[in-house]
Amino acid sequence: MKFLICVVLVVSSLVTCSGQATGKLATPLSIPFDLVSNQILLKVGINGSAPQWFVLDSGAGGCVVDSALAGRLGFKPEGEKQGTGAGKGTVKISFLKGLTYNLPGLDVPIEESYVIDLSGQPAIMGRDIGGILGYSFFAC
Repeated sequence: MKFLICVVLVVSSLVTCSGQATGKLATPLSIPFDLVSNQILLKVGINGSAPQWFVLDSGAGGCVVDSALAGRLGFKPEGEKQGTGAGKGTVKISFLKGLTYNLPGLDVPIEESYVIDLSGQPAIMGRDIGGILGYSFFAC
């Protein structure tokens, strides 16, 4: 029940975004998800690409694209810095500008996304993870 309420709140916040989400939204909006290790996973495309599994994490500072997925999609990350996250130590972060995240019935443009190596996620989540929908996804 707790997760159903969380999903309803997330979808409600996305549907009521003030002008960021593009396209015509039909309500109610139904977005399928998987629940794995207390994490909500959604199938998400980027700029019209085939959908990949993304972790929905409002505690993440922004949206993240796996570095391998960014390469396969032909994206050219800009800049580089070291950052920290939920894991140990620091990670290399680069940036992508102007991506649109595509969910069933919803396209959300995000001004800046992070590119991080998420290759360790299959051991944790049991599947490849294409990215993370973080705070900037909710702050539309």
